[in-house]
Amino acid sequence: MKNIFKAIALSIVLGGTSIAVAQETVTIAVERGPSDYGKEKFKPEKGMVDVNSLQGEFTIKVGQKIYLSESVHGSVGETASVDASGYCLKLVDTHFSYDDHANSHLSGGDAGVKTFIYEAVKVGESEIEVKEMFRGDERNTNTIKITVVN
Repeated sequence: MKNIFKAIALSIVLGGTSIAVAQETVTIAVERGPSDYGKEKFKPEKGMVDVNSLQGEFTIKVGQKIYLSESVHGSVGETASVDASGYCLKLVDTHFSYDDHANSHLSGGDAGVKTFIYEAVKVGESEIEVKEMFRGDERNTNTIKITVVN
């Protein structure tokens, strides 16, 4: 599908004491198709560990990845923040998928799942703090303890 945009370009030329203004119509064609953003559900890689804030402690190996998924619905104010303390874990990726991709463009259709992917980069202990927020107010906070071994 092509969207055609017309704009008026004005250029002002300063020459001595006079100003000349030229007007020109510019047509810009933009190719737009349906967005695939948020369409695919998260698929963990082999060996990834699913950690969630209801289970408190996990032991993983250096180089292993973990993932944590939280429900979000921005248009009504449901958000989540995830923060890892320590130096054992590194956030390597995030993923978002809509609950209903076909209706994601509609009002209120932005509900989905945000997935945070961490990799264990060195031996030690870290904590992941998960905050569930509603319209800026903290509703729930959970802590996940991660021990990284060789």
